[in-house]
Amino acid sequence: MSFKDEFIPKVHEVFKEELTISRTIDETFSMIRNYFLDLENRLRDVSEVAQKKYEVDIQDYFCKVRLFNNRLEVKFSNKKIEIENIHKRSGYGHEFYFNENTYSFIGPDEKVFDESVLDSFLKETFEASISSLLR
Repeated sequence: MSFKDEFIPKVHEVFKEELTISRTIDETFSMIRNYFLDLENRLRDVSEVAQKKYEVDIQDYFCKVRLFNNRLEVKFSNKKIEIENIHKRSGYGHEFYFNENTYSFIGPDEKVFDESVLDSFLKETFEASISSLLR
């Protein structure tokens, strides 16, 4: 066995924590983008006819879905995820901070950020307006 074959796993071990943090952050960002990409893809036909009443916007560190005057925005960086619900012109935000001890983003009430968090914010942002539109 060459020293190179010994060296590679040892260097991985030296940087195990940094690699774990990096992978966790990358996986979280990917999950956020995929959540919004799924909305965009499954509602593509709507966006083609909605005449600016519905949109999904996906950028490197920002995702948004808007329906009429309501919107859900998610901004993210290596240390923080910000979620903002906007109903008509008023809104509020929540922040999730990266915790290096648990390798996760933690928000209010020690809630761990995952896809269910995005789902609950989507519901909170749009459920009432969709219900009133469907009456």
